[in-house]
Amino acid sequence: MMPAKRAVEEEAFSHDSFSAREASNDAREKKKKDTRKTETDDEGFLVRGGVGTVRARRMVDSSAIAHDGKRLRERLRRDGYAMLRGFLNARDVDEARKVALAALAESRPDAFVDPKHPTNGLLRPNARSLGLLARQDVAARPEMQRVTECDALFRVAERVLFSDDDDDDDA
Repeated sequence: MMPAKRAVEEEAFSHDSFSAREASNDAREKKKKDTRKTETDDEGFLVRGGVGTVRARRMVDSSAIAHDGKRLRERLRRDGYAMLRGFLNARDVDEARKVALAALAESRPDAFVDPKHPTNGLLRPNARSLGLLARQDVAARPEMQRVTECDALFRVAERVLFSDDDDDDDA
């Protein structure tokens, strides 16, 4: 990838510019709503994962409603996830990915399709019980904490969990 193009992409995915894009995302979301297929129209597509295949559907981008705790909770209940494009700093995520893959390559080189090049992230189809989630030495690395403990992540969690704008506490 050319450096200039990467810089533009990183800016596009920067969490610093996230709030500034919310208004334009709202407008785009509204425009797409009329032309988008509904969930029932989308029969999905097959995805290989783990040891089998699942039928999946395209994820719904929730970026436009990230500032609205009530709507975000409704989306979480409906879909079981909230995809927030551009929410985390792309450079930080890339660094965390490298740290995680390096740690996994160190402890489980057999899990990779090509153990000599683990940074490509391709795991063998039967790779299981990798143990990376239990590695506190990896979780404590600054590269990981910049992603897992960033202020933007805590702010959206606070909106979802502790917002005063709804009455469904007993749900």
